[in-house]
Amino acid sequence: MSNATNYNDNTRAVHDLLTRHPDGLTVPDMAEILQIRATSINNVVRRSERIYIDRWEARQYQDGATAAWLAVHCLAVAPADAPKPQMRPSKYLKAMRALEVGAR
Repeated sequence: MSNATNYNDNTRAVHDLLTRHPDGLTVPDMAEILQIRATSINNVVRRSERIYIDRWEARQYQDGATAAWLAVHCLAVAPADAPKPQMRPSKYLKAMRALEVGAR
């Protein structure tokens, strides 16, 4: 299995998980639930345009001495009635360039 396939599978899994947890999850929590390495979850979180940091959570570890702030990630869900582009980006860019040239 290629790295791209793994990334796509992980992305789908993370998006599905965050859909089921609208209050959000930290990377260690997602890694534990999905049984995927935290580094793989971090890759998905960093690259996905639909995942954002909602808040920070203080986490005390079992040794009692170590504490950390962890980002709680949520999935951005577009409303069903959100406007959608009417033309493909390449046609849009051509139209914008034509307007710029005409304005000179």
